[in-house]
Amino acid sequence: ENLYAVSVNRANMRNGPSTRNGVIAKLERGTVVQLLPGSSGSCVKLRVVETNRVGWISKKLLKKPTSQSVENPSC
Repeated sequence: ENLYAVSVNRANMRNGPSTRNGVIAKLERGTVVQLLPGSSGSCVKLRVVETNRVGWISKKLLKKPTSQSVENPSC
């Protein structure tokens, strides 16, 4: 399902694939996201699993989650 988790304490999710785009959410470490088609360079389009919110984030701020965090993303 292309699931990843935020790997830093707090990451800015933006409304477009550039730091010039506005921040629409701040994602905490461990937040599970699903990558979506339409990535642009080092920025990836994603959907936050828990809230269904869609935005953009730098791929270097994501990592493959452990199976436990996917099964229970709210822990």
